[in-house]
Amino acid sequence: MRPTALLLARPVKSKPKPPKVTLSTPRIYTSNSLSPWYNLSYEDWLFRNTPVEVPILFLYRNEHCVVIGRNQNPWLETSPRLLASRGWPLVRRRSGGGAVFHDPGNSNFCMLLPRLTFHRPTQTTMVRQAVQKLGERRARENGRFDVFVDEFKISGSAFKIIAERAYHHGTMLLSTNSELVREALTSQFDKRMITESILSKTSPVMNLVELAGWEPEKDGEALEEEPAIKAGTEVESMLPEVADPTERFTHERFITAMTDVWEERFGPGEKIAVTEEEMREIAMVQKGAEELSSWDWVYGQTPYFTLRGKLPQPDLTEKVEYKVYHGVIKDIGFPALQEPSQDAKRLARALVDSTATFQEAMGELPPSATTAKQDDPA
Repeated sequence: MRPTALLLARPVKSKPKPPKVTLSTPRIYTSNSLSPWYNLSYEDWLFRNTPVEVPILFLYRNEHCVVIGRNQNPWLETSPRLLASRGWPLVRRRSGGGAVFHDPGNSNFCMLLPRLTFHRPTQTTMVRQAVQKLGERRARENGRFDVFVDEFKISGSAFKIIAERAYHHGTMLLSTNSELVREALTSQFDKRMITESILSKTSPVMNLVELAGWEPEKDGEALEEEPAIKAGTEVESMLPEVADPTERFTHERFITAMTDVWEERFGPGEKIAVTEEEMREIAMVQKGAEELSSWDWVYGQTPYFTLRGKLPQPDLTEKVEYKVYHGVIKDIGFPALQEPSQDAKRLARALVDSTATFQEAMGELPPSATTAKQDDPA
């Protein structure tokens, strides 16, 4: 008779509990600068050079500009030609997410936390609570960590995570001109471009001043577009009531509301006001601002894309396809059934390896971008 084999159960290994994080006294930084390059560079400096255990809230606003995500295509998210005509900078930030229009009526927040305590839904709730403290009780969150009032988006977010730390930053539409938002975030290339870049998720927007006098449609059809919107708990304390919406929804009051929410969660904090002059004195911030404003960063970080258009010479009617990598034209092809002229072939060869500063009207290049290579032999 064979002996019965004993089946020994393997010991179950329990997952190690994550180490506890002991948080230090929180800090609240506010900037007086309207420079998107210095504010974003200072934000990155705080992220990499302050103690990990310190919960940091950074609040600022920028001059008129369009800020795109780290992996986005500027020609697909906005109109660089329009921005240049208005004198508005195009800025590529270091985090992901979509394109945003900034102006002094659009406040910016950044919440920097240890990675082990970083929780997107909780941080989104804090932003929503700040809006409710300002007096807008209808503020709600959705599943993409945005804040809405009814069907209108008032705040969007982006994130960055490294080994021990993470941040959650975003905007709050207080009094920004909604028409300028739509105008600045419109591209004429969307039907002619194939790209590997991250596309923005579009939503109807309205600022809080406008929403103060707005009532939703009774049939509720618009609300069906955002089924993920959920109700939130009311906040315990409110800011002093202000009747005039233009005085209720200001940058200064938003700072107060966000500071209240931050300290309610993490305790009384150290408040630090920083000037642009102080930012400029920090070598890493200065270097970062210069990088953010460089062509190599703004356009040179663009993922590969193709664009159907024409050559930048009025008498050439041939259709072409530009192949562009990191903002530089790598090839220009002609449709198979089209026999291009010698002038078209010559210009196409001359444009290869030039920078792709496309005009929105036709997918063309301005003459200034082609002059240096225009005389190349056929």
